[in-house]
Amino acid sequence: MMFLGLLAGIVGIIGYIPYIRDILKGSTRPDRASWLIWLLEYGALFIAQLDAGAGNTLWIVGLQLIGVLSISILSYKYGAGGFDRHSKLLLLVVCVVLGIWYFSSDPVLTILLLLAVELSATVLTTIKVYRQPSSETLTMWILDATAGAIGIVAVGTHKAPILYLYPIALTLMGLSVVIASWTGARRNTTPLLTEERLIGD
Repeated sequence: MMFLGLLAGIVGIIGYIPYIRDILKGSTRPDRASWLIWLLEYGALFIAQLDAGAGNTLWIVGLQLIGVLSISILSYKYGAGGFDRHSKLLLLVVCVVLGIWYFSSDPVLTILLLLAVELSATVLTTIKVYRQPSSETLTMWILDATAGAIGIVAVGTHKAPILYLYPIALTLMGLSVVIASWTGARRNTTPLLTEERLIGD
């Protein structure tokens, strides 16, 4: 199972390579608020998972943290968007969660709250990629979903249910961005196809 955990982490981190390449080329513009929220969240999630007894899945969280840090730094120069009311609220929630974790020392509660924040932050990117389908490198999100699926298996059997939540959430987040991009692309091309048919008729 340790091999699968490492494999999931490697698959996830590989996805950041084409993502960073596309950022530098200007074809991908990461949402600044989303990546800052993810950076804070992943740092706390790594420590909380460690406290909760995670073993094999720590590879996924740790390597994802390195990738998230890289994108977060690049997003300030090459990213898009600012901190609207929704993103400021999410950022405040992250800070509150960190405070709860500090005073309660309850890793399970912290993981649950952080994953809820992570899924909420993904909504920002999902909305952006639906409106601008070409603004994200889908390879990274597909590999993230794949890493999550491998991570579910890597947890093993008869483990604490809390340890399965992160790889499940990672899979769902990756798939949501990919589906939003494909749906947005179809929405943008449908009027053009209809117009071409009318011209042809």
